[in-house]
This record gives sequence, C-alpha cells and structure tokens, in this order.
Amino acid sequence: EEQSKPTPEDAPKEEAPKEEDQPKEEEQAKEEDKPKEEAPKEEDKPKDIDETTENKSNEIPQSQPKKKLKKMKAIVCLKNGPPKDVLKIVENVPIPTITKPNQVLVKVLYASINPIDYKMIKGMMGMLSPKKPEFIAGRDFSGRVIAKGTDPDLRRLEINDLVYGQCWKMGSFAEYCIVEAKNVHKMPSLIDPLNAASIPLVTQTSYQAIVKAKLKKGDKFLILGGSTATGIMATQIAKKFIEAAQVIVTSSQEDLCKSLGADRVINYKKEDWMKVLKDENVDAIYDCVGGQESWDEARKQNILKKNGYYITIVGDTAHGDNLGFGKIVGTGLSLINRKFWGAVSDEPKYEMHLADSKKNLRDISSLIDANKLKPILDPESPFAFEDYMKMFNKSMSHKAKGKLVLKISDDDQKIDSAQDEQKDDIKEEQEDNKPEEQA
Repeated sequence: EEQSKPTPEDAPKEEAPKEEDQPKEEEQAKEEDKPKEEAPKEEDKPKDIDETTENKSNEIPQSQPKKKLKKMKAIVCLKNGPPKDVLKIVENVPIPTITKPNQVLVKVLYASINPIDYKMIKGMMGMLSPKKPEFIAGRDFSGRVIAKGTDPDLRRLEINDLVYGQCWKMGSFAEYCIVEAKNVHKMPSLIDPLNAASIPLVTQTSYQAIVKAKLKKGDKFLILGGSTATGIMATQIAKKFIEAAQVIVTSSQEDLCKSLGADRVINYKKEDWMKVLKDENVDAIYDCVGGQESWDEARKQNILKKNGYYITIVGDTAHGDNLGFGKIVGTGLSLINRKFWGAVSDEPKYEMHLADSKKNLRDISSLIDANKLKPILDPESPFAFEDYMKMFNKSMSHKAKGKLVLKISDDDQKIDSAQDEQKDDIKEEQEDNKPEEQA
C-alpha cells in the first residue's frame, strides 16, 4: 500500500505532469503486473533449442535424444596390428545419435565375426580398408530398434522391433549402433537374436554369388569349402532354393555338409578333389577358400565346363593376403585379364565377388521363414563380451564349426517406448543439474 501511494517527493520529476492522468488502483495494479507476466515467458523459452535449426525436427523423430545422455561399452581398435595388442574394451564411448532421416538406432544384443573384421584390424586390406583406426570392430548384428528417422523406407520398422543386418560405418561390437535403412531388416520370426546375428554378411555373400553364377534348377554346383560359414549357406541356398541337381562340396565335416543338403562331400584330407572331379564339367564353382591353383586346375581338368562360372570371394591366396599397393595392382590386372578372355571366348567366366550389404536381406528372411535356410553356430557360441579374444583367435585359426557369435547385451526387458526411456534420461540429467542451476 505504501508503494502504491508514492509521495510527491519520491516521484520522478518527469512523472509529475501525469499525476492528473494517474490510473486508479486496480488499473495501476494491472500495469505493475504486466512486466511480471511477460518475464516468465522469456525465461520459460527452452534454452536447448537452436532457433536457427528448429526446422530440423522433421528429420529426427521425437524419440531421438537431443543430448548424448549416456555412455556405452564397445570393443575399439586403437591402431592396426594383432587383435590381442590393439583391441580394447572402452567403457565410456558416447551413445550415437540419429543425424539423418534414413538412420536407425539399435540396441545390439548379439554380433558375429567375419574374416574381414580381423583383416581390417590387422591392416591386411591396406588402402582398401573401409575403416581406419580408431574404430569400433564388427559388422553383423541383431538387436532392438530404439529410435528411427523419418525416411519413408523406415515405415516397415517400429520401435522395439527385433532386427538384424550390417553396421558398416560404426561397428557392431558395441551396446548401440547407428544403421542405415537399407542395411537393416526385421528379424525372421523363426529364429532368435543369437542365430540372427550370424546371418547377414555370409548369407548375403553366398546368395549374391549364386545369382552371379546364374545357377538354375538342374545344374551341377561345386563349393570349395563347404563347411565354411559362406559354404554352409551356399549349400542350403543351392539345394533348397535353386534346386540344383547336384551340390558337391569339399570339406572334412562330411556329416554336417550332408545334413545341409550336399549330395557329395569330398574330404580334402583324404582325397585330392582336383583329381577326383576331373571331367566333371560342373556348371559353376563357388570358391570360399581361395588359391590360384583351384582356378587353373578347374579349367585344365575340365572340372568346370566351358562358359561356366567361377566365383571366388577370396582370390588367388588361400584365406586372403595382405593387400599392399603392388598386390592390389597385380590382382586388378589379373582380374581384368581373366574377365577379358571369359568375355571374348568360351573360356569359363571368372568373377571376384564382394557382397553388397544393402541387398537381399528381405529374400534371405523369406527363405528362413520358409524353412529353406538355417544358421549353423559353432558349439562355443555365444562368447561373453569380455571373452572376445577367444572368438577372434578361433576365427583366425580357421577351425570354427559354424558361425562365431559374441553376446553384447541382455534383452531382459522390452522397450515399450524409446521416448519414455529417453525422458527418464533427461529427467535424471535435470535432477543432477539442479544444484548448479540454483547456484
């Protein structure tokens, strides 16, 4: 009341002429309240919104956290070299966030190893390596969708869906990864996450190689390395999907190969397949082991028919070789030479195949759900996260009897809503920051 009735002595001189127009007490109270009402509106404006980029909300879903609120553990390659020396479990890696409409954030449950994983770590791929240290190891994964972008292609996926695929840019040996839409697919209903993680790369490689070989119903098909991870999948695809008349494989694991559909298994430890299969004239050969001798003898001994297809995923050296500059140039020239003569004559067609991670996951899922394709795991799978070196050592020994899979995290509870989970994270962060804000 004292403030509402200022004395003439306290009133500013410039206000004196307005004393006749001075409003009534109610109007004066309203005037005094106005700035108090406007001030909170300015203070309530969210500070974490960038006014210059507020339209970006169309690119990232509401379930996407605005800040990297948590950390994750991951197996990181610190530099090129032997895996035991250069790999390390890092506990405080920031959880990745979606930055593009075609991306998916996945909580990784399982991940499997492929030869390309340790080759990149060792530096065997040279300048052709898709990753340079430091990087998170691994490619194949299975897991749950945590958040997704707004790309129309992602309408086929929902939050909490179980998915599988390949994680190229980041790495799958981590609790979370970002995947592009074309590299991920809903998990087949007939398998669990453990088995799903073993499928992507090897199955896409074999499926695409068989397509490239133009294999058809009634053909004869030879697989060099029938019990390798790629050979296991190729046997099933050729016999149960393509319906090849005869699938011949080389392997010391005869019972396994026959259980998958192989009509004939040549134990290379007891027999020389190059002599046993002389004049066999198969329609196509799928080489999962490598070696120039295999290509040379396949032609000389008429193991492969004229105009047949020889598809290799390894090259002229068994299990691959270091790809220095000279090796890359030599391999390139050799490949050009073989492809040239295959194109201009009736000589067999030679192809070195590299899988496309963006193709055929849908086809593969259909084969699995139709009971025409099943994954085969090594008896030691899954390996505990801390035992990752046991998995690497077995893979590099070439003695695995099926796919080697690493357990990344538990799926003890489903994520009802990624948005709810991230709201909890934000609430926790706000609680932690309260003392600082009050100060």
